[in-house]
Amino acid sequence: MKWADFGHSKQINDSGCASMSGTRGTQNWLAPEIIPFFYKEESAACSSIKSDIFSAGCAFFFFLTKGVHPYGDENENSDNLKNNMLGGVMINQNRLNNGHRAKSTVLRMMKDRLGLKEVISEFKKALSTPREPLSGQSAFEICLVGRPNSY
Repeated sequence: MKWADFGHSKQINDSGCASMSGTRGTQNWLAPEIIPFFYKEESAACSSIKSDIFSAGCAFFFFLTKGVHPYGDENENSDNLKNNMLGGVMINQNRLNNGHRAKSTVLRMMKDRLGLKEVISEFKKALSTPREPLSGQSAFEICLVGRPNSY
C-alpha cells in the first residue's frame, strides 16, 4: 500500500483546525469529531491532521484485513457503525492478526491519533524489524513477503 499526499490541504489555524466548507469524505470513514457535522447535528467541526490520521488508520485496517471495517459491518445498520466510531468501540480490532507488524501502529492511528511523524517513524521501525517465520515458512518466503524497505 502506498500513501500519498495529493496536495488538497488547507491552512491550519492556531488551534490546529482547518475550516470546513461543507462535508467531505465518506460517512463510514470520517473521524468521530467530523461525524456530527456530516449528519448536520452540529453546524461546525474542527477538521485536523489527526482527523486524517484516523481515517487513514481505518483505511489501512480495511486493507490489511481484506475488507473488514474496524468499527463494525458496513452493510449493517449505519447507526451502529456511527455509534461505535463516536464511542471509540473498535469491535473488529482482533480481526487484524496479532503478529502483524503494522497492527500496533494502525490501531494507535485510530485510538491515540498519532502525529504524522510518529506514524512514519513507527511504520519504518516495524517494517525494518525482522519477522519470525510462520510455521512451515522458509526464510526465502519471508524475504519475498516482508521486504523491509518497500511499502
